[in-house]
Amino acid sequence: MNRVWVVFRKEASELFRDRRVTTGAFIGPVFMVLMFVFLFGMIQRQVDKPPPPPVAVVATQLDKFSEDILNKSNSKRIDVVTMDSAKARLAKGEVRLAVEFGPALEASIGRGAKITVFYDQTEPMSQIALARFREAVLAAIKPIAERQLKAMGIDPETAQPVQIDAQAIPRPPGLGGSPLIGLLPYLVVLWAFYGGFGIASDLVTGEKDKGTLETLLVSPVERREVALGKFLALCLVCLFSSLATFVAITACGALRLQAVADLFPTGLQVTPSSALVVAMVLLSLVALFAAVLLAVSARAKTVRESQTTLTMVSFLVLLPAVFSQFLGFSGQEREVWVKLTPVLNSAQVLREALLSRIDWPGVGLTVSTSLILALALLGLAVRTFESEKMLGKE
Repeated sequence: MNRVWVVFRKEASELFRDRRVTTGAFIGPVFMVLMFVFLFGMIQRQVDKPPPPPVAVVATQLDKFSEDILNKSNSKRIDVVTMDSAKARLAKGEVRLAVEFGPALEASIGRGAKITVFYDQTEPMSQIALARFREAVLAAIKPIAERQLKAMGIDPETAQPVQIDAQAIPRPPGLGGSPLIGLLPYLVVLWAFYGGFGIASDLVTGEKDKGTLETLLVSPVERREVALGKFLALCLVCLFSSLATFVAITACGALRLQAVADLFPTGLQVTPSSALVVAMVLLSLVALFAAVLLAVSARAKTVRESQTTLTMVSFLVLLPAVFSQFLGFSGQEREVWVKLTPVLNSAQVLREALLSRIDWPGVGLTVSTSLILALALLGLAVRTFESEKMLGKE
C-alpha cells in the first residue's frame, strides 16, 4: 500500500506540473461555464425585456386609437403605404411584424373590428414580437370593449371584441423553407473545423516525433513552400468535410423518404446569389481554420501538446457556433459586432444566404474578417517553419 501511495504522489506531482493538465482540467471548464452562463443570461434578458421591435405599419387607415395601441406596444413604428411593401420588408428581415389596422377600429370594437398581422415563422424574435403585440392590443382594447359590449347587452366574457388575424409569410424556397435552416450553418461551421482537427497534429507535430520532418526541411524545397503545401492540404480536408454536410442534407431531401418529407417542404433549390455567398464564406472560413490548425501544430513540440492545445482552441470555435443557434433570440443578428466576430459571423451569413436574405456589406465584412485572420495565422505558421524551433532548436 505504501508503494501505491508513492506512485500516486509521483504521478500526481508530475501531472499538476504539466500546464496542459491545469489548462484542460481547470481553466477550460471554468471558461466554458462562464461563457454559457453569460450566453443564457443574455438570452433570458433579451426575452424578458426585448428592445422595441421594428414593425411595418400600413398607415393609410390609422386613427388615433390605432396609434395609441402602437405606442403602448413598445414597438419601433415604420410607416408603409401598402401591406405588400410591409410584407416585403418582413421577408427581408428588416422588421419583425407587418401590421394593418381595420378602418375605424375603435368604433367597430365588437362589430367586426379586425387587425391583420403577418410574422416570420423562421425568426424567433418575430414570434415573440407577435405575442407581445397581441397582449398590447388586448390590454388597450379591453376597457373600451367592456363598456361598449355592455351597452350593446353582450357579455364581454363571451364576445370577441377584435379579431387579430395573424398569418405567417410564406417560407422561402429551397433549404430556406426547411426547419433545418437554423441547424445547417452550425453543422457546416463545426465540420469545417473538426474535419481537419483529427489530422492537424499528425501533419506537422507527428512528423517531428517520427523524425521525417527534418528530412523534409533539409530538402531542396523551401520551408515556406512546405508550410503552404500543408496549409492547402488542410484547406482541402476542411472544405470536403464541410461540403459533406451539404451533400448529406441534399441526399436526405432527394430520397424523398416519408420520415423526412416535412423537413423539405419547398424542395432543395438554392438561388445563384445564395450559392455564391455560401462559396465565398465557406472558402474564407476554411482558410481561417486551416491556418489555425497549422499554426498550433507547427508551434507544438509534441503530438500530445498539439492535441491539448487544439482541444482548447476548439472551444473558441464551438462557443460562437453554439451562440449562432440562439442569436435570433437576442435581436442583434444584424449588428456590426456580429459581422466582425469570427465563426459567429460566418454561421449567421450562411443562414441569411440560405434564407435568400443577402446583405452584401455584411458578407464583405465577414469574408474580410476571416481572410485577414487567416493571413495573420498563416504568416505565423510560415515564420515558425522558417525558424530553427521547428527542429527543436533555439
